[in-house]
Amino acid sequence: MLWHSAFGVTALTLDPCKISTGEEEDPLEDASAVRYRQAIKAHGIIAVVAFGLFMPVAIAASALRKYLDFDIGGKKAWMQLHIGLNTASFVLATVVLAMAIVAKNEIMADHLQRSHEKVGVTVYALMVLQVFAGFVRPSPPSKSPAKELTQTGVEEVTAHDVDVSGHPRTDLIVQKSMKRSAWEIGHKGLGLAMIALILYTLFSGIDLYDNRNGKEQYRMTMYWVWFGFALLLSVFVLCRTVVSTITK
Repeated sequence: MLWHSAFGVTALTLDPCKISTGEEEDPLEDASAVRYRQAIKAHGIIAVVAFGLFMPVAIAASALRKYLDFDIGGKKAWMQLHIGLNTASFVLATVVLAMAIVAKNEIMADHLQRSHEKVGVTVYALMVLQVFAGFVRPSPPSKSPAKELTQTGVEEVTAHDVDVSGHPRTDLIVQKSMKRSAWEIGHKGLGLAMIALILYTLFSGIDLYDNRNGKEQYRMTMYWVWFGFALLLSVFVLCRTVVSTITK
């Protein structure tokens, strides 16, 4: 005891282990923190595929249906793409939500504390609503003689409804019920609202990831490129909906 006191006293300050912000694993980082970091990274990647790739292409397929007006497996190509990609997007969104919940539970953190999380859950709820709306969609319009032209609701004539000279046939007109028209307006309006919320969700998600792992310019660059595409697509769908509604 006398021996140690002769050489003085050394004070040590001990801090709790912190989650590493680098790409390499910190040897002092506990297993739950590692799993949380990996789950959040996968959460972001899958979200980008679901909301940044599948969903915009699905919407574009519907908006550009006149260029995809051919059959694949007994259905129009645009419809196959629209339903298939939206279904894939919904499945991935379910995985994204589940991963976020598991990751939060891993570190025993509270849920829905940030606007990113709240808006993300809202987007998922709207996706569930869209899926349900797909099952209750009114029957598509039927073709009737041109003498019924004065009835409410006229849809575009497809490439299959032209005569030998390439002009639209006047003996066929596509009748659309009020219920069908209302459903389409609601379906498109809900889709546009989802795009707006997704724009915020992806931006805030990238910002959160950058704050934890350091900023990388390419992430925000990719986001703004996608933002421009989504904005143009939204404007196109909105204008097309307004024009079709006015010209009924």
